[in-house]
Amino acid sequence: MALMKIETTPRQTWLRVETRDGGITWLPVAELGLYVRDSEQRTQPLTDEEFSSISALLCTYLDELPTEWENVKGYGFRLSAPGYLDCTEWEVFEHKDQLEQRVAQEVEQQGEDEDERGE
Repeated sequence: MALMKIETTPRQTWLRVETRDGGITWLPVAELGLYVRDSEQRTQPLTDEEFSSISALLCTYLDELPTEWENVKGYGFRLSAPGYLDCTEWEVFEHKDQLEQRVAQEVEQQGEDEDERGE
């Protein structure tokens, strides 16, 4: 039996955060209460003080300093180990069919892994 379980979310708002090392982290806005404006806006750009304040807040969820962030609507996917704190990073998909493809890919992979272990 696979230890990692598939976890998905309905369409919701995510904060897509890019960090100095070039990584991307997805944070669920409502779950974490991260209601912030995008870091790059033409009509109402953040002041340096606002940018620093939001950046410091985001650092509590990141291993690296954020360089930019934006609010994005999408469907979340990750793997988690029930009863443990282990889980993969969130992956976010704009369209539901993309999420369904990712779930199908993981189900297939887990089936192959079980076959290899003789389960």
